[in-house]
Amino acid sequence: MYLTYLLLFLVGLVLGLVVLQLEKKNKGFKNVSSPTIKVLFLVSLIITIIGFTMAYADVVKIGIYIFIPILTVFLVRKTFIYVQSNN
Repeated sequence: MYLTYLLLFLVGLVLGLVVLQLEKKNKGFKNVSSPTIKVLFLVSLIITIIGFTMAYADVVKIGIYIFIPILTVFLVRKTFIYVQSNN
């Protein structure tokens, strides 16, 4: 079970680095990726909340499986943006 969450975290880390590199190469991609990440983040939270309130374990798992990689992508992007702005 914990291996699944580690795998999801690593997938999010790789996706975050790929998105960051694509944003560096193509400035227009940032206008698309940022709102998409925010929408997916909200969708995963909504799915997780619905699963908790209705006590559906499968729905909660789906929400968490979407939430972990998207949160990691969001954190990778914000961390590298913060590091680049300080340099």
